[in-house]
Formats: sequence, structure tokens, C-alpha cells
Amino acid sequence: MEWRCPSVLKRRRSIRSAVETNSVGRPTERCLPHSVPDAALVGYPFKIIQTPAQLVVLFEPFIDYRQIFTDGRTLPKDPQPTWMGYSVGKWEGDTLVVDSSGFNDQTWLDDGGHPHSDALHVIERFRRIDFGHMELGITIDDPKMYYEVLDRDRSIQSGARHRTDRVCV
Repeated sequence: MEWRCPSVLKRRRSIRSAVETNSVGRPTERCLPHSVPDAALVGYPFKIIQTPAQLVVLFEPFIDYRQIFTDGRTLPKDPQPTWMGYSVGKWEGDTLVVDSSGFNDQTWLDDGGHPHSDALHVIERFRRIDFGHMELGITIDDPKMYYEVLDRDRSIQSGARHRTDRVCV
């Protein structure tokens, strides 16, 4: 994954190491979960289940899930840090805008080894193009780790494929 502002990283050494070793040492090697936005970018299937008050995203790797509340609540002010953080979403036309924070600092943003801190704030924009295809816009703001806000757009596959188990051992 290439960010539009790749030179703004405050801690370049960890990125260089991850790229040179083909992502050896990534947290998921130790059976730790993916995080946001990494979980949607690694290429494994995921399924979104929508209810009136929330969306639940089921990720195939490590049988993991994410909750996105759509009931009008705001993000917690001082959350206990978690792997997937805390997410609230709202619809802007045909685009689901998801605002997330409250992450721990134990995961990477992507397979390139881009690290993040507990100050990570992510805004995602999901828009379905047609059956099987979705656009994902990502904005990363992490003032402890990056000098500037990072933006990335990506097309991802979606659809009704049956999720299978991928267990980490």
C-alpha cells in the first residue's frame, strides 16, 4: 500500500524493516488481530451485516469482528484501547462514513509495516459500486506518528461468498 504522503512518517526505521523483510514480524504472525484499516486491506473476505442500530463486520482471518454503531452515538471520550477501536457510522447519500478511534498501538496500518500509536483516528468511506465491488476511502490522522494526515483510496471486492474459518496456530 502506498500512502499519498509516504515521507511524513516520524519513525521511518520500522517501515524500512518491514518492507525489506516482506512484512516478517507483523503482529498477525503472533496470532494478534488485524486492526483498522488493515483488516479491510489485506485481501481476505469480509461480510457486513446491517441492523438498525449497528453494522457488524465479520472478518475471515482469525474469526474476528468489528462493530460500527449507527444509532447516533458519538465516539467515547476516553476509551479503553482495543484492537479494532471504537467506530460510529452514518450515511451520506450512498456512502457509509465511519469514524474510529480508541485503538491500542499493537497493530500495523497495512502490510507495508506502517505503524500507528494510540492516538490513531481513522475515517473510512465505503461506497458500493455494484455487486461484488466497493470503493474504500481512508483518512489516517495520528499526530504521534505522522506529521500530516494520510489519505488512500482503494477498490475492494465484496459479495455474498460464504466466509470460511482461518485459524491462527
